[in-house]
Amino acid sequence: MPMPHNIRASIVSLLVVLCGLISYAGAEEHSDSNDGVHDVTVIIGANVVSMTEDRVLKNRTVLIQSGRIVSVMPAAAAHIPSNAKEIYAEGKFLIPGLMDMHIHLGFPDGYAEIPPKLSEKITHDELFLYLASGVTTVRNMRGDAYHLRLRDKLASGEILGPRFHTAGPMVDGDPPVWPAGYEILVAGLDVKRFVSDYKDKGYDFLKTYSNLAPDVYKELLDEAQSAGIRAVGHVGTQADIGSAIEHNKSSIEHLTGYDRVMQPEGAGPLPAGPYSGWPSIDQDLMPLWAQKTASANVAVCPTLVTLKHLGSEFGDGAELSQVLSRPGMEFISPLRKQFWLHSPFFSESWSETREMLRAGQANRERMVKELFQAGAPVLAGTDASSGFVMPGFDLATELEQFVLAGLSPFAALAAATVVPAHYLRQESELGVIRSGAYADMVLLKDDPTKDISAVRGVVGVMSKGRWFSQKEIAAKLQEIRVYNESIQDNF
Repeated sequence: MPMPHNIRASIVSLLVVLCGLISYAGAEEHSDSNDGVHDVTVIIGANVVSMTEDRVLKNRTVLIQSGRIVSVMPAAAAHIPSNAKEIYAEGKFLIPGLMDMHIHLGFPDGYAEIPPKLSEKITHDELFLYLASGVTTVRNMRGDAYHLRLRDKLASGEILGPRFHTAGPMVDGDPPVWPAGYEILVAGLDVKRFVSDYKDKGYDFLKTYSNLAPDVYKELLDEAQSAGIRAVGHVGTQADIGSAIEHNKSSIEHLTGYDRVMQPEGAGPLPAGPYSGWPSIDQDLMPLWAQKTASANVAVCPTLVTLKHLGSEFGDGAELSQVLSRPGMEFISPLRKQFWLHSPFFSESWSETREMLRAGQANRERMVKELFQAGAPVLAGTDASSGFVMPGFDLATELEQFVLAGLSPFAALAAATVVPAHYLRQESELGVIRSGAYADMVLLKDDPTKDISAVRGVVGVMSKGRWFSQKEIAAKLQEIRVYNESIQDNF
């Protein structure tokens, strides 16, 4: 998101100084990178929410070896190898690692003036915030060559963080919505060649944005399917949700497009903007479009948390202390907060859009429930690090929004585990606790199938077979907090 030039200049003038303050970060990060890795680990006495069935398996022992789950057995019957690291979990609840299916990691290409060391420090800290919150898999929704390199480093264990899937640059029409981080696609260009080149770069998904012309949008979706790369992203104001569904869009982000096809009969033209139709939709049309989506097996990532933030009253100049004092904000870089505070989303030019977002929030929540009831794949995603959405911590907020929308706690949990695992075509390896699956798990104090807010009570995380104890997580978070405090006065 772009920043006014005067603010950017004042921040950049400080960044050169700050780079010297972060030189210790890279050296420290890997010093204990193997402390939590054991060839054999057992988690003893946990209440297991396997997500293979809608019940809690009481008092189970889970055996992990070489990064995979070997067995899940009643604790009384389990054999514990003599060389195993033992984690005692009596009375706690073990769930699969959570997945955030819509994030934005790092800073767009347009912010090249941020010194690389500082950008890398913020990125690595935010990656750890995902792990600290129990998020062991993410889908990055705007990427470049840096994110491809980062994906490889995360996979090898060179950098600590979740499993990482990434789209490439957003594909938009002319003019694009944002000035950086995009590739432009207009009528007359060779769409087949464009898609082939995009895929050959190694991205996992092709991200569409808001200003693509309708014919170009349809051709892009068709060519993506032919090339074997899944198209994800916005349904633009020039396109329509029917085209996205009919032309095999893999996932629809932010519920874009639904509002425009659900207007009452005889309704006049909608105001400009991607969310302008939500306050006035005909709710009787919701089941129809939810069923169309489910029948085509098109996934939807609603990102209710970011849409609620973007419509919040603090964007209109109200006191920011409440949102900035939420638990977790102390771990967010002061630079990230500056980008939020000066985002165009919270400028006067967005005041009408914010009003429409507020007015349409209840209808978006109803649509999420309709999609779930119809059987459409609903994916949990936050849009972090967009305006005031915290990496890691706000996935719990998204799941709480799902429950407020009418989903059960188990269904909300499924949207962050087994449903995205199926979407990623890794249902035997991710999103479940069973023999053969990856050892990505989260130990919680309380039962999330009774109260989804229990996902906030993390007491340990296993990612790729490595165990992060509550003590280790707290120590790393403390390090991040202290660093943020040390540079706070510079912003």
